Amino acid sequence: MSSFPPPQPPQVPPPAPASGPRRRSPGLIIGGFVAVAAAAGGATFLATRGDDSGTAQTSTPTTVAPTTSLPVSDTLVITVPNTTAPVDTTIADTTPDTVVIPSDATELGYSVYVPAQADLTVEGDDPYTFTNTDTGIATILQVLNRNAGEDPNDLLQEYIDTFDGDYPLIAYTASEVFEPGHLGFANVRLARVSYELYQADQSQSNVGGAVYVVVRDDGLSIVGDVYGPPEDTSLSDETYREMVASLSNAPSVGDAAPWFPASPMLPTSVHASVPLPFPTLRRLSLAPGYEVADQSGSTITVSNGSDSLSFTRLDTLVTIDDATAAAVRTLESGRSVGATDEFVADSGQTLPTMRANWSGTDSDGVAVTGNVWVVHDAARGTAIVAIATHRTNEWDGNQIGVMIDSVWWSLASID
Repeated sequence: MSSFPPPQPPQVPPPAPASGPRRRSPGLIIGGFVAVAAAAGGATFLATRGDDSGTAQTSTPTTVAPTTSLPVSDTLVITVPNTTAPVDTTIADTTPDTVVIPSDATELGYSVYVPAQADLTVEGDDPYTFTNTDTGIATILQVLNRNAGEDPNDLLQEYIDTFDGDYPLIAYTASEVFEPGHLGFANVRLARVSYELYQADQSQSNVGGAVYVVVRDDGLSIVGDVYGPPEDTSLSDETYREMVASLSNAPSVGDAAPWFPASPMLPTSVHASVPLPFPTLRRLSLAPGYEVADQSGSTITVSNGSDSLSFTRLDTLVTIDDATAAAVRTLESGRSVGATDEFVADSGQTLPTMRANWSGTDSDGVAVTGNVWVVHDAARGTAIVAIATHRTNEWDGNQIGVMIDSVWWSLASID
């Protein structure tokens, strides 16, 4: 697994077909106007630099097929790229006047390039889409001349705005903004946001991806959007490193400026979400038809009438066994639980996560089934319990997956 390009957020079972996920439309950010043009695999969006006032479109998901159990998100750990200089890396002291671009490389602009890689196909022309024929991962890349000293969150948000309204439901993580010195190059820094796109077709997984920007101190920036099956990337470590090196060494586009003191931020979205009743940058994404049904203390419950999902923050839980016991007590509060399966590990999360199926009777006597999850932060003795409750035998597991992942995928701590 490649560790340098920003890795993927989770996908929600059932698995995607062998042909891979639906193609994402590349969002091209330039200055001056707004237009839409046909492109292979989707549309290319040309947006103004941060002042696009177009109204985003939304759509209604299709009716789901009956299912007997809730698909559970096999969430991946989002690994922080190595930001120290590799042993064999030579960091240039100054930016040269010229850069020699290999004849078989793809120049992204401003002498920044992606070297040839045997398993990569290249489509488009600013932005370019690089698809790995072995892994099925695609990466959209473009280079922009931005204002020196800009908050990298602004560029992340601007790119997200180009596709946010094209999907009925999306979950985002808060941004991660790293210190200057990405891959050992002192004049560049990395920032990124991971996302999960809802798929109405229940035979496919939700599409996971990450938007990232590699920003130079004079404003020259790479914007990348990598998406597809989890656990792999399209660019190899060596290809990614050489691309970043070309950004570091490309001719100057202006005076360098001090780095913006950026902090993690949750992207804004046209999609409905609600704050959680405990300290976190996250918000609970609401699938169409869901609204807040109840909120008290550290618990929030959302429902669409037949399905509900609740989140509760708990504390003074020393071990994961304490957390699972507390999850059962939370589950049994307000409903009659007939059976609860043994908890099993939900692998791939940053924090230890356990889950179990359950069945019982709702407060009005209706037979219900569902799942219970608990994520535990041993360092703080805290946990979040999520409970899904279904009053029928038909529900949209991909919607549930996006809502759950909006709260805790790649969550590193529970305050």
